[in-house]
Amino acid sequence: MTLPTRSDGYTITENDWNPLVEATNTNTDDISANASDISAHSSRLDTLEAAYTSYDHALYGDKLSSVSRREATSTETTTASDDAGEGYLTAFGLIVPHTVTVSELRMYLTGAAASTDADSGTFDIGVYRGPSLSDMAQVGSDFGASLVTSTGMLMITFSEITIQAGEAVGVEMVATNFETSPIWATTPAATHTGLVNAQNHSVYQSAQSYPLDDPLNLNDSKWTTAAKMFWFALA
Repeated sequence: MTLPTRSDGYTITENDWNPLVEATNTNTDDISANASDISAHSSRLDTLEAAYTSYDHALYGDKLSSVSRREATSTETTTASDDAGEGYLTAFGLIVPHTVTVSELRMYLTGAAASTDADSGTFDIGVYRGPSLSDMAQVGSDFGASLVTSTGMLMITFSEITIQAGEAVGVEMVATNFETSPIWATTPAATHTGLVNAQNHSVYQSAQSYPLDDPLNLNDSKWTTAAKMFWFALA
């Protein structure tokens, strides 16, 4: 409604006041109704998110993952040819949505690494946690070409830790001197870019070798943002 304009000294009458009160009450009721709708939708989203993420937990024991298994429908390599020697230092992480106790990293190899000459391949991988994606300390690691020379689930164990909601977890890895690169399960290109610096984050740096970073900063200027998110889970 349009508020009436009155000159100084005008005495507000019942006809002026009552419509304003009625309009205010109506707006207050509308605000309450909208707030109730928002709360209801928020509750439904929480329920749906829990059901969506618990699917992998119920079937496979994944307590936390970068994306659900059903979203990892693409692949990505992590090293150049044997002639180049060095590989892509690749890192990825996320903000933890709920407190979780874990002791195992899981990643999935869709293609095995191979090298046919004297320059045997190398592979290093580390698990990290910290207060933010810019500051994560290594909590577990493993290395060896044999980790990536067969397809299937790669599982790296580390000492059990409890990660609080709001903390960050990450993974960094590098493979070198393989003529055939290891190939990993990822999302299709560009599905996670809207979440960079907020939730899921995947980056790389070319022409690198071991050792791995410690601490790990996914927001360092040395990184190039990847178009895909690598699938990983903690259990």
